[in-house]
Amino acid sequence: MIHQRFSKSFYLVAAVALFLMETAIALYVTDGFVRPFLGDFLVVWLVYALLMLITPWRPIFTAGLSLFIAFVVEFGQYVGMIQFLGLQDQVWARCILGTSFSVWDLLMYTLGCVGILILESLPSHFKPLIEH
Repeated sequence: MIHQRFSKSFYLVAAVALFLMETAIALYVTDGFVRPFLGDFLVVWLVYALLMLITPWRPIFTAGLSLFIAFVVEFGQYVGMIQFLGLQDQVWARCILGTSFSVWDLLMYTLGCVGILILESLPSHFKPLIEH
């Protein structure tokens, strides 16, 4: 079981950095790899960093919740959630909620979650190298 956590300031910096990266990807990247794959991988990290910043939850639970949230949003795309909510004409909603379902997105969310668990599982003597 994963018990160790990074500091709240680490999660704050990570969340801001990931938000800026995701925003840049959404606004400026139109390729066939970074936007559809790396963006999906990183969005789970963003949700995770935000949750770890504001909750006392253990990493394993928070990583699982982050993955669950990503899956819910993706399956929302499958059932047309954005149209149901009447937000299909809102650029921000289309960017955050997405518009098309993809199994590849589910894979990238899962790989992102695995990456989080690997990072959080690192022995404590590696963590100072990551935080500074």
